[in-house]
Amino acid sequence: MVELNDIAEKRGFRVIAAVAAIAEHSIMHQYATGRPDERGRSELESFAGKILEKINSDSFGFTTPQIPGT
Repeated sequence: MVELNDIAEKRGFRVIAAVAAIAEHSIMHQYATGRPDERGRSELESFAGKILEKINSDSFGFTTPQIPGT
């Protein structure tokens, strides 16, 4: 995720959120089968709502997320 953040910023994007989510592998389906589950989906929906709130806020002073490894 750190590398993706760095690439995005170098390309002129402003990273305002980041998430590491467990999901079933697209080719090797035995890895994380059934993920995200209902709990995971609920957490992702909550996180998405927080991102939307941040985008729609009157404040343009978006904070940069603290990504482990940066």
